[in-house]
Amino acid sequence: MASHLSRIFFALVIGSTACAGTRATGRAHELDAVTRAAMDLIEYRRLTASDFRAPEAPPEIRASKHEVGAYSCLTLGHEDSLAVIDVTERLSAPERDEARRTYRADLSQVAFQAYLDRGCSWINPQGTLPPDYVLEHEQLHFALFELEARRLNADPEAVRREVAATDSDPDVAFERAKVKLGRLLERSLVRLNQQNDDLDRETSFGHHPREQTQWRERVEAALDGDRAEPALPVPAAPAP
Repeated sequence: MASHLSRIFFALVIGSTACAGTRATGRAHELDAVTRAAMDLIEYRRLTASDFRAPEAPPEIRASKHEVGAYSCLTLGHEDSLAVIDVTERLSAPERDEARRTYRADLSQVAFQAYLDRGCSWINPQGTLPPDYVLEHEQLHFALFELEARRLNADPEAVRREVAATDSDPDVAFERAKVKLGRLLERSLVRLNQQNDDLDRETSFGHHPREQTQWRERVEAALDGDRAEPALPVPAAPAP
């Protein structure tokens, strides 16, 4: 006997700024249905200025908004049901009579997704950098989230083994699997912070079109080749 419990949306939310570094906001957490429905989420695609719909700078950066070119509300999420299965039902009748009843909670499928929440993403109308440069920069942050989602989706069996949990109580097994899913996403937070920090260190805090072009070429190659790890940038030749 198998039962599917509540549908969940686990989110890892990072706000990134084009000119002032990348800021992580909180831990991976489950979003309730009302909060999820209120988000204006889009899946990975080419961004336009109209995707940044927040009327003013978010509270997190309001005090330093003059230093910021844009703020992207980026999310790495997993939206699916956790299935809880009575594994003792799979035993033969004699084995089942002697076994303690055990439940296994597992992901129905592995389907991580990168999103941008347009409702809280903002572009500074008084920004000093070229608008195309700022938009491309935010596109790169979004692409890093997309690549991380693809990396996780590339080995679904490994993810399912990591998230799966067993217990004699189906509710306990379910909660343990949710905790494991959250921990997996938080490890992705560490990876994404490092990658986004590297991007910002080389292309933020000023206008660095050569370095940003190198990043764009690497990231686009990774997306086209469906590689989860962009190659390290080729060091620029010293100026003569």
